[in-house]
Amino acid sequence: MTKKTNTKSIAEISMLIDLSERMSVLNWCANQGEELKIEVMQRHASLIRQRRTPGESITAEMSYSLLLLAAKQIRIEMSGLALKRDLSVAQTEELSRKRIEGFRKPKKRKGSNKLNRLRKDFFALIILLKENQKYSWSEIIDYLRHNHQFDVSKAYIQVAYNKLRIEVSHE
Repeated sequence: MTKKTNTKSIAEISMLIDLSERMSVLNWCANQGEELKIEVMQRHASLIRQRRTPGESITAEMSYSLLLLAAKQIRIEMSGLALKRDLSVAQTEELSRKRIEGFRKPKKRKGSNKLNRLRKDFFALIILLKENQKYSWSEIIDYLRHNHQFDVSKAYIQVAYNKLRIEVSHE
């Protein structure tokens, strides 16, 4: 008994709607050298790690879709490199200048998920436990772990607490 293949999910994940596009990507990959095929497989493994949630198994459709996506990405990168070889020196300099400008722009840093969760959900509670109830850091960690299923180390919560205290004092 064979299971029906979910071609809709394959098309969505791989971002290749048409079967002919998918076959074209696979044929392109098959015609490449071993080194490039290995690069595709490394990208495939990376995409699986990114998509996978703990305890979830990867279906055949998901693996196939991510293989197609990896091959498509490498194919686009390779065609981009071929286009760069055809650029004039002036065009190459302009492209490099734009990249350097983009590199120098200050990047907005995104805070960690734990710090954001501490800030949003637990900071007032930590202040109450630490300052009013005189809990130790170990007791606060045990309280958060037991009552809120939030696991954090003693060193991390101390640093985060001090950082958040500074943020509050500046507001």
